[in-house]
Amino acid sequence: MDECIFCQIASGKMESFKVYEDDDSFAFLDIHPAAPGHTLVVPKKHTADIFDIDEISLRRLAGSLRHIASKIKNAIGSDIMIMQNNGRAAGQIVDHIHFHVIPRTEGDGIGLMRGMAELTKEQMEEIQNKIKEASSDD
Repeated sequence: MDECIFCQIASGKMESFKVYEDDDSFAFLDIHPAAPGHTLVVPKKHTADIFDIDEISLRRLAGSLRHIASKIKNAIGSDIMIMQNNGRAAGQIVDHIHFHVIPRTEGDGIGLMRGMAELTKEQMEEIQNKIKEASSDD
């Protein structure tokens, strides 16, 4: 997809700070990092989100993701946070599935859980049952 920035990066049409590439995936430094070493891991084939990617491609991407996370952990000497967002409300800005691999250190100030919901046991059980009974698209 020519207009997709991540497709352009993975194909070499747009410059990036590449840290890894294989037949199916591409990893590069985020230009707006949450921490030094913050890396994005993307499939080379355009896929919008977790609901659009086929299972085999997702498994291959997961292997690359684990490989990159290990390399970053060893290079930076940090713990690792992995994030993946689906849809605007979840924080997805680019409509090409990607995983954020973010090095973390104690007290780094990177926030994730800003508005934690306080739910009763009954509310938790209601949500649990809804999820168990919901249909799946796969």
